[in-house]
Amino acid sequence: MSSEPIRDPLKDDLLTPQNSAFIVIDYQPVQVNSIASMERQRLVSNIVRASKAAVLYGLPIVHSTLNVKTGDNKPPIAPLRKVLEATGRKKLIMTALWTEACLTFPALDAMRAGFQCCSRNEAHMHLGPPSTDPGVRLPPSPDLANSQFRP
Repeated sequence: MSSEPIRDPLKDDLLTPQNSAFIVIDYQPVQVNSIASMERQRLVSNIVRASKAAVLYGLPIVHSTLNVKTGDNKPPIAPLRKVLEATGRKKLIMTALWTEACLTFPALDAMRAGFQCCSRNEAHMHLGPPSTDPGVRLPPSPDLANSQFRP
């Protein structure tokens, strides 16, 4: 009995430590305290666990925030594109504090720039109360449509 050949982890359609990067957007204390759709300590624990998993898998971790000094909130993907392209990774595992802005718009920008995106839904909140969870689903990227990173 023979095994299937080992797939190239850089070109694999599935997420691998060699083809993925972990993106963390806008986890700032003032903003964490302003949202009530999830218990705050649970949110913090979830993002810490997701980040530790990314470290264990050796993923590049890119952290982005709005410009706190000026309050300017420009799309983060354009400035980060060079950093992301330098890693050679086109699959982004994204998490952001607010679903409606911090996650949705950067994910759309990233997909327009040719990246494939999936989100860690347990590590971000939305603006409404818990009962209004939008069940966010990013438009599926062809290779990530069946990603295990979506609940």
